[in-house]
Amino acid sequence: MIQALIEKIDRQENITTDELKHVIRRINGIRRVIDERLRKERETLRELEIEEENRLLALHIERLDEIEQEFEPDAWQELYDINDIPEDKRSYRGLIEYLSSKIPTMKKENRVSVFIPARLEGKNIYRTLEEYTRQQDLQGKPLDPNLYEIVIFVNRKNGEERDNTLLEIERFEQNNPQYNIHVFELVLPKDLARVGFCRRVLTDVILYRASQRKEKDGLLYLITEDADLEKVDPQIVAKTIERFEKYPHLDALRGIQLRNPETLSQCPPLWLERYVSDVAELLSMHQRGFPEDWYYYGEWPDPFSWGRIITGGWATSFKASTLAEIGGYDPKLKVGEDLFIGNAISVLRSKENDDQGNPRPNLDTIKTMSIRHVSSPRRFLSILMGIGGYERFGESEIEKLIRTTPPEELISMINRAFGENPKQNITKILNFNIFRLFSVTRNLEEGKRRSEILLQLFCLRKERDYRWKSEARIENGKIVPGEIELTDNGVNKIRFLFEIFRYGIEKLGVEEVIRRKIGLWPIIAGFKSLPKEGEFKDKFEIIERIRMLMNLSEDINESAVISQFLSLPEEEKKNLVENLFRQKYGG
Repeated sequence: MIQALIEKIDRQENITTDELKHVIRRINGIRRVIDERLRKERETLRELEIEEENRLLALHIERLDEIEQEFEPDAWQELYDINDIPEDKRSYRGLIEYLSSKIPTMKKENRVSVFIPARLEGKNIYRTLEEYTRQQDLQGKPLDPNLYEIVIFVNRKNGEERDNTLLEIERFEQNNPQYNIHVFELVLPKDLARVGFCRRVLTDVILYRASQRKEKDGLLYLITEDADLEKVDPQIVAKTIERFEKYPHLDALRGIQLRNPETLSQCPPLWLERYVSDVAELLSMHQRGFPEDWYYYGEWPDPFSWGRIITGGWATSFKASTLAEIGGYDPKLKVGEDLFIGNAISVLRSKENDDQGNPRPNLDTIKTMSIRHVSSPRRFLSILMGIGGYERFGESEIEKLIRTTPPEELISMINRAFGENPKQNITKILNFNIFRLFSVTRNLEEGKRRSEILLQLFCLRKERDYRWKSEARIENGKIVPGEIELTDNGVNKIRFLFEIFRYGIEKLGVEEVIRRKIGLWPIIAGFKSLPKEGEFKDKFEIIERIRMLMNLSEDINESAVISQFLSLPEEEKKNLVENLFRQKYGG
């Protein structure tokens, strides 16, 4: 019938309403048959996926005790003694079973387990949990709380005083009994007080509980988070489920990680450090120009970890089956445990070996998802204070300073120190990230190319705003990265961008700044940077728009435009910035 109708159309003959209705009925009937077949195939696939998840969970649980060889017997004995672990549970698997028994069994409806290690987080944990009460489905309606749970591992080092983290969690549970909040606590001996160990214990408890479920509504996914979140995307749970079910080949999903813009707006060096670092991370993802054996390198910052969409310690989701298959987190890591997961996944999913028989990493099973979290930038304050990098966050003297000093006092200290020699300090931040780009690419030309893109995104022109103080070179088979030297014009451009960001927050509000990613990621969202054609050809759009708003002639160079802007009274600058964004975005 359908073919006959097509032939009539080809002959340009008239088609009756009855003929058309009959064909539509036939087509709808075929569609129903296809839909039913697809439904049955999806059900079969779902059953197979659940069966495979069950197999991988069971295999992981069988191997739990293998972790014991990672640490000395004395460390395990101390862990069991200081926490009064029963004698019949004094093995790693026994510990996981014991901790699992302290919290409720996993519900049949649970599809997502959010896990949070919390060490001395009494000031932050309530807010983080409160943010997770705002979860929505993809239509923006409140999400069923039984679709997810939050599991918190409250921990502290042996000898540290307990803070009010547990009390704050209990207060949240009393105020929000409809949410599935589960918590357990351990005091950790020095050798086990590592973030890798904490996340390993947390996820093993979740995987063990998942393996004990008699029934479940679908595959289980995990979301890793920190305890100091200031804004949680309201659809991270729903989008985690939707993305993994739509693209079943994926193993992990990474969201957008932002730092509190209000805090950054009070601290120019912290703003610069964070977002130069973010741009450098973005520029490190692609393997163009990498050596053929890029995945061999192990020294930080290595291409194997950074030449990809990296897995994070927060705003990142995994399949439970994937985590079980790679054997979980590396318990020995004090930092970088999040990167390890991505590395392990890429090796696990390798499709071919190189000439030496080593697996070539497969980077296609880790993707991004459109969610945005905002977290505290506190752990990066130590970098700017000159007392250590991110890898030292958690050490007692540094952490005590960061946790006990009021944020406004820390920021004031940093601003004063930074202001003593802004050119030197800005240059130091830029050069550190140039070092990262050369180290990741392991290529002199590619490292320089990406470094100059980084500088261009901050509106810096070669020669006028910076010059190469030293060129990159090879010494003893290793890359020695190049270094730049900033000019006074370059310093003013960084000040200019920060003022745009700061006044943007004041005039537009934090929510709009986050939505537009203004000054956040990669730097000033939406403004062109030296385009090859169009109205702003070979110019920085943001500077040119300020020029137009200030009614300055094109004969006046960029440096003069910026100097005049910076010299304006506060209110005039605020109004200019407000008009800048209205002109760019409307409204």
